[in-house]
Amino acid sequence: MAARAGEDTRDRILDVAQELFATKGYVGTSLRDIAEELGTTVAALYYYFHRKEDLLSSLIEPMFTDIDTLLDDVVDLDPDERPRRLLAGLLDAMLEHRPTLAAIAQDPSALGKGGLEARARSQVLRAIALLAPSGDALAALRARCAIAVLSGALDPRDRCTLTVATANRTAVVDAAIGALRSGASQD
Repeated sequence: MAARAGEDTRDRILDVAQELFATKGYVGTSLRDIAEELGTTVAALYYYFHRKEDLLSSLIEPMFTDIDTLLDDVVDLDPDERPRRLLAGLLDAMLEHRPTLAAIAQDPSALGKGGLEARARSQVLRAIALLAPSGDALAALRARCAIAVLSGALDPRDRCTLTVATANRTAVVDAAIGALRSGASQD
């Protein structure tokens, strides 16, 4: 029972931190702000999180894990099937973790904390390599554009784009596939 109460408290701290990061930005949110919103003290927060960076890492880790799993899952797919599955999976991850992305979008400097930017960059590079296995620079550029289509279709801070991207998931993935294949026959 006590363990569950501890998990509930930890989850509540993360929810409040995510909400404040999304509205005030990572830099603009202090542990004191989080504690006040929770009606507790900063000292009480330290039991669960020693630093604000630890809160951010705990918020982002599930998204990183989901993307790592997706990247692992598509490695052995047929090269013709891989792009759609990878791009659809990335869009699904973005939709699933929209609150976390909204917090990062509010304050992109947050990714510079605790090696998060390096991890995100590593995932993007891995996705590009899977989308452009030839390693050719133009194919890699198309892969970057395909990923950018997904990002551009979803402003994580805007509920309207969330609704549109969710309702038109196939169209968004098709647009990303189009960017990936654009001009491919002209090579």
